Amino acid sequence: MAGMAPHLNTPIAFRHDILSYRDDMDLDPDGMELTVREAADLVHRDAETIRRWVRAGRLAHRRIGTTIVVHRDDLLNLVAGADDSPMLALPEGWRQTHSGAPMPNLAQAVHRSRAGR
Repeated sequence: MAGMAPHLNTPIAFRHDILSYRDDMDLDPDGMELTVREAADLVHRDAETIRRWVRAGRLAHRRIGTTIVVHRDDLLNLVAGADDSPMLALPEGWRQTHSGAPMPNLAQAVHRSRAGR
């Protein structure tokens, strides 16, 4: 009886294929949904950043079991808009550089340099 499910007299490999098929039914057939790791790799960010965006409500998501999945277009729109987001308010003494010029948005500069722009 090795290799057989005794209660169904069905090969175990066959039953595994059915279970795999059922697990895959929830996934997006177009490949537009990404796991947190895939999303992070796509936009060159840390996976924890993607999770923070999900927790903060900045990035729409759904769960498949315990896995968080996000839609590719939502992710790309968020990242594209992140470059145009205003800089957080700075304390009075930090609003200008030593030369009197307005303080540059350093976070935006870092994101652009990482993206190769």
